[in-house]
Order: sequence, then C-alpha cells, then structure tokens
Amino acid sequence: MVMETFNLMAGVSDVGDSQKPELILPREDQIAVIPFTPEVTVIAVHYLDGDANRYYQCGGIGCLLCRAGRKLEKHGLMPVWVPCLSAVAILPMKMTLRPGALIPQMKRVLDSGVPSIAFIQKTGWGKFEVTSRPLTPTDNSGAVKIEKFKADREAGKFSVADLYEKLSDEQILAIPQIELMLRLKGALPALPTQSTGDASTIKPPIGNEDKDSACRL
Repeated sequence: MVMETFNLMAGVSDVGDSQKPELILPREDQIAVIPFTPEVTVIAVHYLDGDANRYYQCGGIGCLLCRAGRKLEKHGLMPVWVPCLSAVAILPMKMTLRPGALIPQMKRVLDSGVPSIAFIQKTGWGKFEVTSRPLTPTDNSGAVKIEKFKADREAGKFSVADLYEKLSDEQILAIPQIELMLRLKGALPALPTQSTGDASTIKPPIGNEDKDSACRL
C-alpha cells in the first residue's frame, strides 16, 4: 500500500459493532458533516473507468496501473461525524489547493478553533462550496460514537485506507485496456497461466495488510 500522512493544521455506517465506516461523497445536494479531528490519512490511488468505474489503491513498487501509465492521484481521508446518519464516515478529498478544492476549505473550518458543522456542496468538476456554523448544544455531535470510532481505530480493528479497494495483478490484467497497454509497452509481468475471468465480473479484494497512520491538517 502506498500511503503517507500530513497535518491539515500545518498542512456510512454505524461503528458501534466495530464495523468500518463508509465513504461519504459530496454531491450536488448539500451534506452536513462535523470534522472532529485534523488527522487525515493520505493514500495513492488510480481511477479506472468502464466496468471498474472507481478509484483503487496504488500497488506501490511494481504497480501495474502505474506501469500502464494510469494517472496517480493522492486522496486525503478525513473522519467526520454525519448528523443526518448518526454515524462516523470518511470524507475523501483530493490533495490539491486549487480554488474550490475541499482541503483548504475544510482547513478553514478547523482553523476557526470553534467546533463547527460544515455544509458541503459540489458545484462543478472538482469544485465544492463549504459553509459552516458553530455547533449548538442541541446538535447531534456524536460524542459517544466518535470515541468508539477512535478506540476501534487505535486498536487496529479497521483501517480507513481499506475503504479503497486494491486489485491483484491478475485482476488488473483481466481489464482489456490495461492488458493491451502493458503489452504495447512491453511491460507485461510473468504470471502463472490461469483463468482470470472477465473484467466485467471483477470483484476486487480489500487489502488490509497495513494500518493507516495519523497525520494532521
């Protein structure tokens, strides 16, 4: 797994049964989240379109997606409380400071030093609008479940990085466009001869060999 950490201050499912949280993706409709930590996990990912149609973890040294020339991106994964779901979820943010990006806007919410609820709305490709207000005593702030999330994560019961699936070499080679590009580049690896199935039936595994490490915004 290719993973690093950073500090934003300097730089969805219920977890009650130690279940992993889910990703919460900003859409055109506003979502409300309460950031409760500046710690963000940064992972390297590749986007695959077509039948795969999602981001996957980079395999690190020798990654076939890297060798095939697929764009490498870094995503920051921030734990947040989602009042409308009464659950902790993970907010993915592209590691960019361009206008409209989430990272600088969420940093401003944290920099205020006041516990706040942030309202996030997608306004275009890679662009978001974030507004916020201070929490009030009547807000669902999720204190108990947040502490449970922190304890389970610290105990190694899950890794937020595992929310991004990781494909095996065999699964990657089952994707025709990737296999062809590797063949054209003379970069096909030597793998045991076996049936790898069709790209449309790929069920990528979720890697869990590494515990995510903490960093701060």
